[in-house]
Amino acid sequence: MPVRPQALTVALLLCGAAATTIASAAPPAQAVESVMRTEPRLSWPTRAPRFRAAEYAATGLFVGGLLAKDLLVPQKKGFRWTGGVLFDDAVRDRLRADTPEGRRTADDISDVLNYGLLAYPTLVDAGLVAGAYHRSPEVALQMSLINGQSYALTGLVTTVVKRLGRRARPYTQECAEPGSPDCNENVANESFFSGHAAVAFTGAGLICAHHRKLPLYGGGAADRIACGAALAAAGASAALRVVADKHHTTDVLLGAAVGLASGYVLPTLLHYDYDDEPYAPLADGEVPPDVSPTVGVMPSAGPGYLGVQFGGGF
Repeated sequence: MPVRPQALTVALLLCGAAATTIASAAPPAQAVESVMRTEPRLSWPTRAPRFRAAEYAATGLFVGGLLAKDLLVPQKKGFRWTGGVLFDDAVRDRLRADTPEGRRTADDISDVLNYGLLAYPTLVDAGLVAGAYHRSPEVALQMSLINGQSYALTGLVTTVVKRLGRRARPYTQECAEPGSPDCNENVANESFFSGHAAVAFTGAGLICAHHRKLPLYGGGAADRIACGAALAAAGASAALRVVADKHHTTDVLLGAAVGLASGYVLPTLLHYDYDDEPYAPLADGEVPPDVSPTVGVMPSAGPGYLGVQFGGGF
């Protein structure tokens, strides 16, 4: 998937939007005071496991598989299967853009959303928010490692399935039409499954997983909105692949499922699978509540008896 100039544009816009949101979250006096301090505003949750040695090894294998993909799964020409299944053709008839210009526009917008979701979990959430604003390189590092693991897994699975499946892209049915898309077989047989959908939903899943347990935007509604907006952007990017006639609906649905499994389910199982409330740091000057057990003794008397009672809070 070639990098386009729009990717840099959307990354800069996302950084600017996040910086504006963060800056407006604290009153000016608190903002000035926070600059004078050096201690982190956020720490890694005590019950969340850090990136393990086995995960470093697994991520290395994923990256190695991507680098050696041409040796492991050579790219071949020709189609192993063509056409739609289930509801593919019906959805294509309704969603496919009518003109080549419309399909190219849908393709470009999908690229922008895709690269934005690819960059956001690491560039904005880990680097700008956790690292710079919250002054917590540890949290930024853990998030970045988790992100890298998920993206590497998504990339490897997507590449292997595409090269083994060799499904014809839907636009190949109109290759002879004037103004039709490029029908080069090196890319025309990579319909199954959608790499854009997989990457977009990996990014959205990572955003949701991180914001569910880390109050990156202060906790509460702001972090829930970040998750919802990411899922909406991923859904739009995936749907536009059908509008652009680059993928069948089943390609997009499977790509979304793979992305969510890699971006949300995997980090949740490995790092965020604990049952307490979402982690929130103490406010400036706040003292942790005293949760130590207390025991009390008091006299007790009644008709026909005299004694003591024990009570306590735990």
